[in-house]
This record gives sequence, C-alpha cells and structure tokens, in this order.
Amino acid sequence: MDRQVTVMNNDIFDEASVRYANSQLLRYVADEYIKDVRRNRRSIEDFFLALKKLSNHDAKSLLYVKNFLENKSWENISFDSDDYKSLLIDYLRNHQAPLREYNDLIYYKIENHLPEDYLGWFKNDLRSSIFLASLVEGLLEREAFKGRSELIAEISDYLRYDIHMFNSYYSEYLPDYERIDFRRGEWRTVHILSVKNSYLKNRTDEKDMKWLNVSNKEQIEWAYNYLDNVKRPYIILRDIFFPDCVRDKYDLILASLDRLSNRENSDVRCLELASSFKANPKDEDTQSKGNTERGHVIKNMKKAWETLNQDSSNSKAKLVLTISDKNRKRLHALAKNAKQTPNKFINSAIEDTYNQILGSDE
Repeated sequence: MDRQVTVMNNDIFDEASVRYANSQLLRYVADEYIKDVRRNRRSIEDFFLALKKLSNHDAKSLLYVKNFLENKSWENISFDSDDYKSLLIDYLRNHQAPLREYNDLIYYKIENHLPEDYLGWFKNDLRSSIFLASLVEGLLEREAFKGRSELIAEISDYLRYDIHMFNSYYSEYLPDYERIDFRRGEWRTVHILSVKNSYLKNRTDEKDMKWLNVSNKEQIEWAYNYLDNVKRPYIILRDIFFPDCVRDKYDLILASLDRLSNRENSDVRCLELASSFKANPKDEDTQSKGNTERGHVIKNMKKAWETLNQDSSNSKAKLVLTISDKNRKRLHALAKNAKQTPNKFINSAIEDTYNQILGSDE
C-alpha cells in the first residue's frame, strides 16, 4: 500500500506525518489542518497559520532536523524560545514545496529522534542527568556546563536528537554493575530503557549516604575534595560540569559514586580482610558492601570524615596546663582574694591581659 497521500498543489502528507500528529506533539496541525488539506478545504496560508500553534520545542526539533539534513548540525540552534516557530515558518515559506518539506522533516523525526516520553525520568533529576552525561563524557569534553539547568538541557537534547550517537557509545562506559538490564526492542528506545533500569537498580543506596548532609556546606566541600584527590580521581565530568551551588555538588558526588562498581571484587575483598578483625561482627552488611569498589570507597570516605570530626572535637576540648606547686599556691591565694574559683580567675586574668596588650577583640 502506498504510504503517501496526495493533497492540494501536488504536496503530500504521508503516514509518518499522521503518526507524528497523532502522538499529540503536533496535535494542532493534525486536528486543524491535515484533515482539511486532504479534503482541499484549506489554503497554504492556513498551513502557516496552523504552524504558529506549534510548541517552541516542536519547532526547535524540526529546525534541528533541517540543519542535520543540510550537514549544518554544528550550527548554534539555541535561540530565544519565540524565535523557533518564526524561523521554521520562514524556512518553509521560502521552500518551493513547503508541505512536502514539512512532511519530510516530520518523517525523519519519527524515524530517528527519541520520543519525548523516554526523557521524563531524568529531566528534573540532576544526579541521573550527570550519570547519563558521563556515559558520553568523551563526546562532551569540548563543552562546559554551569549548573543543573544547563547540564540537564544538554543531555536531554543530546538524547532527543542524537540517540544514535548515544547508542553507539554508552556501552563501553557503563559501570560493572551487579544487575545489568538487557532487552530487545526498537533501536531508538531499547538502549535508553536498558540504561535507565540498570542505573536505577544499581545506584548508590541512600541509606549508605545518610551521614553525608546536603545542608552542611563544609562537609559537602570536604567530600568533593576527597573524591577529587589525585590519588582518588573519582569525580566525573571534570572540566565539563561546573556545580553552581552546594546541591549541585552533592548530586555530582552521588553520581560519581554511582559510577563505581557494586559487584563483589576479590581484589577489594583482600583489602578488607586486613581490617576484618577490628570490624563489628554485627555489621555484616557493611562488611559485605565493603567488598565492592563502591562500598570500599564509601567506607573509607565515611571513616575519614569521622576521624576528621573526632580530631576537630579533640582540638576544641579544654586545654590542660601544668602549673608548678609554687604557682598553684599563688593561684589559689589570688583566686581567694578575688572571691573567684581558680578556673574563673585564670580566664579573667587571661582576658584582662589580652585586652591590655592586644586590645579587645569584640
């Protein structure tokens, strides 16, 4: 059966156009124009009026297709939102066969672009977006993204328009996870679904990271620097993604841990055996997770933070001074004369002397 349907002025809409319209991405054009064009009830000007009802996103995607087909996909397509529809309409108005060209753009989009429904799971999740970007990090190394909005927009557009590139590249950089989701299906959607399921089932358990407080700026900075150490280059998207706030950096830390293998590793297990005698026998789950690369890193990271905190607490403890017997007697005599305890007298004396010599620090 011929997939092409002839309409006025020798232009055509084929089944691809109808499928695209029925997907509700271009429902205004479908409902208000395509049916009437088939019945010869509308003019070419009605077509351009209908295009004004496109969403900015739909217009942008069709402009991207046009650029790609003209080998101009490198061109900057980041305009103000209102510009996309105007640019698309201008392009089609100047084309010798606008309806045919519009039909071809839609058909290419259907056959080659990732449907919007497959982007929703990470569009408001910076952590997941960072992980996805890390799978094509080599293709993004010339780029730089500041903050969550830029990074999420970039990986969304990359998957939306260049899913074929992602499909050819990601598998080499997928972590060695305990559970990998393999499936069969349509080439545009099957790989992103596999990545989604594999990632969500294997990413770092939030229970293991309760000790990391997103509201503690000092701790988040410390954790970032710990993972970004020369000896521990675990931070991903270095020189590509630049966090804009503490929350961005927190999500980057978690995404970087997500990249580490959660499969039990004999080499890591050997490292853990040395400290196994010191471990709490009730803490079997922690010991088991410590046998994975991720568990080993998290365990050492948490221990380093607790040690640092303990050292900090000790440094704030009361200062113990040694006083000779002679001066101890003098201290008690002075304190008695001032009607104060020895401890209070010493602190008062230090404060007075400090103010006389260095001046008040208030």
